[in-house]
Amino acid sequence: MKKTSKKFTKGQSVNDPTIYQRIYENCLPAVLVFYSDYRLISANSMACSLFGMTEEELCKHFLTDLVDHSDIRLINLVVGAERTGKANGEITFVRKNGSKFTCEINSSSFRDENGELIIVIGNRELIDCIKEEEEMRKSNTLYQPAIDETNDGIWDMDMKTDKIFVSPNAQNWFG
Repeated sequence: MKKTSKKFTKGQSVNDPTIYQRIYENCLPAVLVFYSDYRLISANSMACSLFGMTEEELCKHFLTDLVDHSDIRLINLVVGAERTGKANGEITFVRKNGSKFTCEINSSSFRDENGELIIVIGNRELIDCIKEEEEMRKSNTLYQPAIDETNDGIWDMDMKTDKIFVSPNAQNWFG
């Protein structure tokens, strides 16, 4: 039986490594790739932008060079990652210019074709989340009087966060 593979774009198999390279390069979360000693070996363009460094500059660093040493959460994240191979949480990083920023990180690890442990950390600056929450609060302030005065039941779902808003009237109708 002939093996078939899913298609990513017309005529291009998902098994084509160039697809994954393009995803990595254009991924919105910052992605940092480390060896098991936390020496940085690769960073995507979003990571370079976030840290204010080129990939070449970033790859001269270890993870410990990029984090705020007063952030004690690093120890817990590293211990968790070494125990389970995955870690999630928040940590404070330091940009090239010395300014600090907090990111939500997701980490996982795997072994490459030579058996070397590779650690991948995806991170998103929390200021983005804070801005989104502030926009939501402003929107709620603007529309809340109309929601309170209508007899209609209103509900809405935020597709990014899967949060559902249900007005008091809709709650009364549906329980």
